[in-house]
Amino acid sequence: MPIRGLFLIACCILSCYCSIAQKTSADSMAHTEGIELTNANRNSTFGFYDAADSCSKIGDSVSASLFLMKVNPYTLLFEKLTPQTIDTFLLHNFLLTKNARLKYKALFIKTFNATKSAAYQKFKQMSEEDQDIRNENIAINDTPGFLMHHKKMRTTDSVHFAYLQDYVSHHGWPLLSDGSMYACVIAMHDHKHHINYIPLLKKAVLSGVVDLEVLRLMQYWNSNDQHGLNLNSLVKIYAFSVFNANEMFNNELPKCLPNIEKTVTEHTPVILKVMVKTKNNDDYDYYAERMFAVRPVENCVLAKFFADVAKYDIKDDQQIRQNMRSGCWMIALDSTDFEKPEIYVYLFYGNKKELNYPSAFDKMLRGNKFVTHSIVFDVNQTTIKPESAVFLKQLSSWLKVNAQVNLIVSGHTDNAGDSTANLKLSLDRAEEVKRQLVYLGIDSVRLTTKGCGALQPVQSNNTPLGKARNRRVEFVKQ
Repeated sequence: MPIRGLFLIACCILSCYCSIAQKTSADSMAHTEGIELTNANRNSTFGFYDAADSCSKIGDSVSASLFLMKVNPYTLLFEKLTPQTIDTFLLHNFLLTKNARLKYKALFIKTFNATKSAAYQKFKQMSEEDQDIRNENIAINDTPGFLMHHKKMRTTDSVHFAYLQDYVSHHGWPLLSDGSMYACVIAMHDHKHHINYIPLLKKAVLSGVVDLEVLRLMQYWNSNDQHGLNLNSLVKIYAFSVFNANEMFNNELPKCLPNIEKTVTEHTPVILKVMVKTKNNDDYDYYAERMFAVRPVENCVLAKFFADVAKYDIKDDQQIRQNMRSGCWMIALDSTDFEKPEIYVYLFYGNKKELNYPSAFDKMLRGNKFVTHSIVFDVNQTTIKPESAVFLKQLSSWLKVNAQVNLIVSGHTDNAGDSTANLKLSLDRAEEVKRQLVYLGIDSVRLTTKGCGALQPVQSNNTPLGKARNRRVEFVKQ
């Protein structure tokens, strides 16, 4: 063989080796980083808090007391505790020696009464402003008002991001005494800048001033925000048809619906996206992720639209359906022009080149299990809320295509209330999920139910965020 041929083969082998080495190196770095973050969190005020909680649960009051004395009182100050409520809180949540409880109570009261730093007061005020705007957002019931308020919210997020980024560049992430936990709330709410916040939070976790769960939650949200293909990618790959659906602004099904159905019938399967455009935005790269503040959810025109086209084989972007929350759909717009937004329905079909476009369930079941918070129940009830219907419909469609897959449906609760009652509630909820899937056409023998109560938490139950993550439904391949 000519020397040049041998050289090319050697280059190919070396290239493959380098690619494998780079991937192995990247995986090792990610693993090492994960260990470093976990160790840092374990030795922070957040780790000490969890350790005090764990020791309390096994009856070790001495160790629980030692760990709690290492917890920065600003951690509990964020929970809106006061000198009048701290003693009750400690008695109900920790098994402590009397001496430790009195000492920590005194330490907390001293911190509560201390003059707070300017940074602490600023981040607290920004966090409250941030939450007030979001609360106002939920209360708006007309689309024009919502659009204007959404613009205000995004503007406020950007102002807060600029301020926090400038602060971090000069001082690092705020200390707990400078409002770290309020800064975390600001960062978590601002989904647009999550990608910018994540590296800052990694350093903050390593410094012990941010809870690792905040970083993990933001990484989870950020990864989910990236699911699917954006519009600019799809138009380069697929043939497509576009339909104007502005009637939806008036809560009416679009006049073009018959043409949409005709196109879907002719080109099944298709990918469907509902997009919003304004005259100052030419790339259309905005999802109508949550659409129109119209309640109740079953009367939402977009829900009606999807219900009408659900009988077809549509690979709709999971973001559109999974982001329905409490009957409120919102329009995700960055444009400054809110006067004349337009709605377009895109149908993509006929690949211009080969492309694997696996469903969300294909991706999630690669590990034989996936967790969802998209199935929502009434408090302490088995009744599934209407906003869960789109997820269940999507799952049933996937199960029909993947007839070889059988699932274990397991319900999980937080630790509030009686443990025996929670076990029964979680099983009953799993049974209700199964009943809904059977109603949607799935053979009951393919579904097994299991109730786990609060026995398998994925996060600490000591915070509202942790409890929310623990209330979930899991699907496991049999």
